[in-house]
Amino acid sequence: MFLNFRYASFLELVLTHRLHQPVKFVGFHEIRQIIPAVEAYIGKIAGTAARKASVCADASMTVERDLITRLSALNAEAYEALGALRKADAEARAAGDELAVARAFRDKVVPAMQALRAPVDEMETMVASEDWPLPTYGEMTYKQ
Repeated sequence: MFLNFRYASFLELVLTHRLHQPVKFVGFHEIRQIIPAVEAYIGKIAGTAARKASVCADASMTVERDLITRLSALNAEAYEALGALRKADAEARAAGDELAVARAFRDKVVPAMQALRAPVDEMETMVASEDWPLPTYGEMTYKQ
């Protein structure tokens, strides 16, 4: 009996403090910071392309066009992945007892978090650092 209580307490601790907190963090930053910041950066690139074309109609717009296309696709992917993460989180929390919830987090939430991370990580490498709303991996690792 005591072992079951300790096991349930451990699962609750892991779910509450290790898994669910990142879901809230990722969701908040995706909606409040990253997705709008990437949209604004796309707007900057489009403005640069328009100014460039107004000065020289024959100037190549390949870089701007490719960046806009790729960032738009990645931002849409991140937005959809965030929706899937929220759904997985809600389903996991309603899975039943602590063990069922833990398994649902392992099987649904963690993969959904990874699916969201992939487009965000790629966007981070494409957006100028002064336009990226969060500290980059390099800034967190190497700046003191």
